[in-house]
Amino acid sequence: MSKGKQEKNNYAHLRGKTKQKRPTLIPTGDQQFAVRAKRPLISHKKEAKIAGEMPLKAETKLWLTNDEYAQLFDRAPVGYFILDRNGVISNVNFTGCTQLGNSKNKLIGQSLSKFLSSSEQQENFKNQSALLHKAARALHFEGEMIRVDGSKFSALIESNVVADTKNKFKHLLCTLSDITEQKVQEHLLELALLREKELNHLKSQFVTIASHEFRTPLSTIMTSAELMEKYSGPGDDEKKKKHLHKISNAVSRLKEILIDFLSVEEVEKGTVKNSPQTFDLVEFTENLIEEIRSFNGTHYVNYKHVGRFRNVFLDQKLLRTVLSNLLINAYKYSPKGGNIEVVTEQKKVGTLLIYLKDQGIGIPKADESHIFEQFFRAKNAEKIQGTGLGLHIVKKLVNIMGGGVSFQSEEQKGSTFYITF
Repeated sequence: MSKGKQEKNNYAHLRGKTKQKRPTLIPTGDQQFAVRAKRPLISHKKEAKIAGEMPLKAETKLWLTNDEYAQLFDRAPVGYFILDRNGVISNVNFTGCTQLGNSKNKLIGQSLSKFLSSSEQQENFKNQSALLHKAARALHFEGEMIRVDGSKFSALIESNVVADTKNKFKHLLCTLSDITEQKVQEHLLELALLREKELNHLKSQFVTIASHEFRTPLSTIMTSAELMEKYSGPGDDEKKKKHLHKISNAVSRLKEILIDFLSVEEVEKGTVKNSPQTFDLVEFTENLIEEIRSFNGTHYVNYKHVGRFRNVFLDQKLLRTVLSNLLINAYKYSPKGGNIEVVTEQKKVGTLLIYLKDQGIGIPKADESHIFEQFFRAKNAEKIQGTGLGLHIVKKLVNIMGGGVSFQSEEQKGSTFYITF
């Protein structure tokens, strides 16, 4: 080893030992001041660094918060619309865009009221929004919105004024909710309640009419039966015969009422079936007229058939009920001795017209639209016996058979009812 290198190693060895054995020195007064002066300098640097980092962290936290609010705004399940003082859209979320079927860029700058389906609703919304600026209250507005593609939906618009730090108007925040399904359910509920009300009314009418209609023939039967017991002499046969005829008519009337009630029950339940078969219409009609005339012979019935075809393919039972009701009405509402005209017309196979014309009291114009309703009685027929079910049953049964029914009437001049198949 060279002399220079050995000296260098020795020096390093001695320096290491010296460093290890260095005594602890007590600083002098000047040295202590230097140490104290150095510590605040380090603290100030750290504080400056921390102070520099704080705005950055606060800004980052604020940015994150704003981003979260933006996400809440855009992803909300209801439409959010920010409007200016004039009701113009300045911002809208994704749901609002979907509701109106347009992009945010195309919606911004348009008036929200423009999307209400009628000018009346648009005007109402503008007027209520104007009041909202003056009063510290929320606005709840229900209307029908129209999308860009023309489709419509029921909507609830709820609006609130947002003020700035000086309590001055900043913007209007509106939420838009699609309440179409809610409106459908409300409508169904209203229909159900209306139907229940109608049923209660019909039930009340049924009790009133049934009690009235049954009372008269039962009273006739009771009176005639009591009088017949007193007729025991040889010259009382004619009197007995007269009362037997009254009893027979009263029983027929009871039968008619029961048929009406039973028929309407079957019709309303949907249990009436159309079972057509081929039969001779002329023979059928003649027999029916004769049957009804047997217990009411005070009217003259003129029947004729037009056309060379006589056979039809219909349900005899249903057609019998239809024509019976129309004939009985013609008897009932026509003056005694009046003429009733019955015409069947079949000029080609597959087409049939039947009409019955009377010279009765007719139907008042105000009652014509209700004449086929259940339990309805025209004002000029209130003093005449009837259940108010006959024409209702006629229309229902004709519809079941695939036909149509109509009428022409003039008060005090009579009515004509037409049935077509």
